[in-house]
Amino acid sequence: MKPFKEKKKHKKKIRHYVFEEIIECIFEGILGLIWRLIVGLFHLIVRSITAIFHHFF
Repeated sequence: MKPFKEKKKHKKKIRHYVFEEIIECIFEGILGLIWRLIVGLFHLIVRSITAIFHHFF
């Protein structure tokens, strides 16, 4: 009986670990998207500033 119970516990742990991995992947994906958006906006701002400077000088 004891090994059977241990196996069940192990299965639960694996399932929990997989669930954590999925959450981590989703979280990293969202962070990656936010980072890309920030970098994209920064590049747009820099380009517009350089364009304005080139236009006036």
